Amino acid sequence: PSDAAFVDVIHTDGSNILQLGFGTLQQMGHVDFYPNGGVHQPGCDADFVGKLSHTVWAAVTQLDTLAAEGAV
Repeated sequence: PSDAAFVDVIHTDGSNILQLGFGTLQQMGHVDFYPNGGVHQPGCDADFVGKLSHTVWAAVTQLDTLAAEGAV
């Protein structure tokens, strides 16, 4: 929370890695939201390969956006 005036966090996949979770349930912002308890979200891939591919794609897209804005 020290890098911005206000940080809100949405936890959507906080299960541990053994339960195929890729997120965290640890509080990280000024306000943390935990839809559906912060774990599996209805309609989202539950299989490991699907989750991993979506995670990698999101990271690549975010990095590309930051690079285009000159932040990286």
